Amino acid sequence: MSAVADRYHHGDLRQALIGVAAELVRERGPDGFSLREAARAVGVSNTAAYRHFADRADLLAAVAAAGFTRLAADLAAADAAVPGDSPASAREAAGATARAYVRFALRDPATFRLVFGRHGAGQPARSRGAGPDGRDPYQVLEGVVGRLAAAGLVAPARGAIAGTCLWTAVHGVASLAVDGAVVSRDAPDIDAITDAVVDTVLAGLGRDDRDTPAPDAGQAEVRDDGRGRRDRTGTAAGGGAAGSPAVPRRPGYRGRPAG
Repeated sequence: MSAVADRYHHGDLRQALIGVAAELVRERGPDGFSLREAARAVGVSNTAAYRHFADRADLLAAVAAAGFTRLAADLAAADAAVPGDSPASAREAAGATARAYVRFALRDPATFRLVFGRHGAGQPARSRGAGPDGRDPYQVLEGVVGRLAAAGLVAPARGAIAGTCLWTAVHGVASLAVDGAVVSRDAPDIDAITDAVVDTVLAGLGRDDRDTPAPDAGQAEVRDDGRGRRDRTGTAAGGGAAGSPAVPRRPGYRGRPAG
C-alpha cells in the first residue's frame, strides 16, 4: 500500500484513503477493516480521515463510486472502439461492451461485488460514479441500445425495456463468472458465452409480438374452463361441440358415477 499511501504527501488525502480502502476490500472484504485502520495505512490521524469521511460506510461508498467510474470508462471505450451506424456495427458494439463488462468483473471481483452491493449502485446517488464522458455504466449501455434501435435491431415495442434486458443478462454472466459458476473463467470461453447471451437477448429485443402469427385455423387453442379442467376452444369441458374436437380422455376413464 506504500504507493497509494505516498499520494497523501502530495496533498490528496481523500484519494489516498479511497485507494487504501480499495486494497483492503480486495484483501479482507468490505467488512474486514475500519476507517481508523485505513487512516493508519495512509499514515494520518483518525481526525484527519474523519474530515473526509463520516464513517467506514461513507468510505466504502466512495470506493464503490470509483469502481463505478472505472467500469463506465471501460464500457465507453469498448463502445467507441466500434464506430459506424450499420446493424453489424451496432451488434458488435453491444458484444464488445458486454465483454468489457464481464472482463471488469473478472479482473477485480472484489470491487465488482462492492459496486453492486449494499455500498454501491443500489445506494443513493453519492455512491454513483461517471466515466470521462460523464456517463455512468447504465447510461453507456443505454447508448448502446440507442445504436441498436437506430439500426433497426430493437423493435419499438421493446424499446422501453431493452436497456434493462441487456444489462440484467450481461450482469448475470459477470456474476456467475466471478463466482466460478460457469464452465470456465478463461477469457476466450467467457467471451463466447457472453456473445451467445447477447445474441439471444438481441433476438428477443428485435421481435415484435404484433408480428407473431396467429395459430392455424385448424389448431384448437387449449384454455382453462375456470374449474381446474382444461379444454379446447369451442368445446365444453364435458364433451365436444359440433365441429370441434373433443378433449381426449385418459385411458380407462368412464365418467363420474351417477348419484
